[in-house]
Amino acid sequence: MQVLDDEDSDVWGCAATALDCIGWDPINNIEKAYYLFARKEWAELASLGECAVKPLIRGLKSLDVRYEVVDTPHAIGKPAVEPLIQVLGDRGEDRDVREIAADVIGEIGDNRVSESLIKASGDRDIYVQATAKRALNTIKTLESINNGTIIKNKIF
Repeated sequence: MQVLDDEDSDVWGCAATALDCIGWDPINNIEKAYYLFARKEWAELASLGECAVKPLIRGLKSLDVRYEVVDTPHAIGKPAVEPLIQVLGDRGEDRDVREIAADVIGEIGDNRVSESLIKASGDRDIYVQATAKRALNTIKTLESINNGTIIKNKIF
């Protein structure tokens, strides 16, 4: 089971194939989530909800599957928000990953992300900034902030 959580996507695929060959069945939804992730069965993975979040965050960090995984957190919805906020706030994380996180949480439309998106709108990377600003517009959080006009002028 640990190989399904390996850093190398080739290992995930080989592990899933080996498990198929021996007729393995997951004993819980967490195992099933990692297995479906390794098999790249994104729609079924999304149907697991919160159990799918951890493997998906790993996928966003993997160059091999990042752009295949990107739509799956949308399907999971609100359970994906908190881990995505953590990814967005991690300045050591890859720019593309933070940009994807900003985009996804904006599209999920959860107001818990306002503060994180405002911080990201001042990110050192212009692409992360732009995506965070777009996400803020998407969820229209600027209107709900007391100093909306000042913040709006700073951001835009």
